[in-house]
Amino acid sequence: MLQITPEASNVWQLRVTITKTATTSSDNRIFIPSFDTGKTYNSQFIAVGITVKNSKDNWRNGGYLSQEFDFPSVGYKHNRKAFNKTEDLLINEVSIINLPPLADSAYRLRYFPPIYFRGVKLQIWEYIGVQTDLLVRDLANFFANAPADLLIDLPEINQKLDLILAKLNDNNEPKQPTAEEIIFFVFN
Repeated sequence: MLQITPEASNVWQLRVTITKTATTSSDNRIFIPSFDTGKTYNSQFIAVGITVKNSKDNWRNGGYLSQEFDFPSVGYKHNRKAFNKTEDLLINEVSIINLPPLADSAYRLRYFPPIYFRGVKLQIWEYIGVQTDLLVRDLANFFANAPADLLIDLPEINQKLDLILAKLNDNNEPKQPTAEEIIFFVFN
């Protein structure tokens, strides 16, 4: 699990500002079609601002984003694409989103506005600050506070960590081991 410092102003980079208005489709429907943001992203964390000037007081849903990946598919609306939907966004607010790390490569984002929007401004910031791995932090704290007479064999610990990770990959378990599970496995 990763942790960030979202309140720091120098850790966010504005990547895109896009304003769209509704268009009339060939069957006379008026809406804003989904659109690609035109950028690639690397961070697991993004912040998204949705501004709708003519929103009603009871509107909350600002649509959603999807991570877009190349995928060998044919016969769909977006051929050769696969999407991972984010949670719903809030209108006239900024939402911080923790995207799952699905691939080692950069990803694209596609925005799907609600069909009743007539105009929208989308802004996306990418987190460029330090992402602290909480498992590594917990292990570092454990070893920093370990008794002085504790004998630590780093090559053996590395070998056991490799075994743990291999076991997780073999079982296709999405769960990362906790610091306690690793410490128990290493010292038993």
